[in-house]
Amino acid sequence: MKKVLLVICLLSMGSLCRAQSPDLGAAQSFALLAGSPGVYCFDAAATSTGHVLTLNGSSTDTWIFKIGTLGTGALTGTNFSVVTPSGAPPPCNNVFWWVAQAATMTDSQFVGTILAGDAITVTRGTFNGDALAKAAVTTTGTTVSACALGVGGGPAPSPIKVTGGGQIPVPDPNSTDPTAGGTGRASFGFNAGPNGGHFNYVNHVTGLHVNGPVTASQVIAINPDGSPKRVLFSGTCDGSGPACSFSVTVEDHGEPGTSDQFGIAVTGAVSEVRSRRIISRGNIQFHP
Repeated sequence: MKKVLLVICLLSMGSLCRAQSPDLGAAQSFALLAGSPGVYCFDAAATSTGHVLTLNGSSTDTWIFKIGTLGTGALTGTNFSVVTPSGAPPPCNNVFWWVAQAATMTDSQFVGTILAGDAITVTRGTFNGDALAKAAVTTTGTTVSACALGVGGGPAPSPIKVTGGGQIPVPDPNSTDPTAGGTGRASFGFNAGPNGGHFNYVNHVTGLHVNGPVTASQVIAINPDGSPKRVLFSGTCDGSGPACSFSVTVEDHGEPGTSDQFGIAVTGAVSEVRSRRIISRGNIQFHP
């Protein structure tokens, strides 16, 4: 199977790296990773031959692996497995791989979403996740399954429109830790759906301003009753500032909106990552 997918997020995220192991940058191998949740960074290429990467955390934790944060670097795995301590694979919606160049897996048990700056090639083994690339995506003799949508086993929801506006807490002074909160504020407004939309975001601490059309949206998690739980939408900046792309995840927890959640990743000539967090002074609404 071969298909060409447009990468949603560009890969220039080096300034946001937060390595979890002091030996990680030098080793450039998965053999030394501890596997706790967080952001793992590789300056250049990352390879694994015969290694088992054990991700030790809860079902709500997130692991982000950034390969080639200095601009170039491929991800290569042979007989490489991604598992939890029980030996079972982790939820693939919780594992993300940003790769500056190509990603190649051979005879591996791979889990997660790959966003690659070049081709993705998977030969034999299993691939549980999503493959987004700026070139071809090729699988040969591979058992492929897309990321499951949440829990509960209900039917996948139809495309929906989402709208919202409000603020989120951000660090003041600024921090590149994607999970950090603080006393600063960033404001946002958006509408997104099957026919596109528009997004605007301003970080009032750093001055970062992202504005542009929404080009893709999808439900990425569902509630036990089959209703949408979480929506991901993405797009590109409008050209009035530095070139960039954005990816946003939102949750609607009903009225009056005090439990709604918003998270953002901006990549390109400007970059920022804020993990999903509860909003303030606003509301997010799903419109099935």
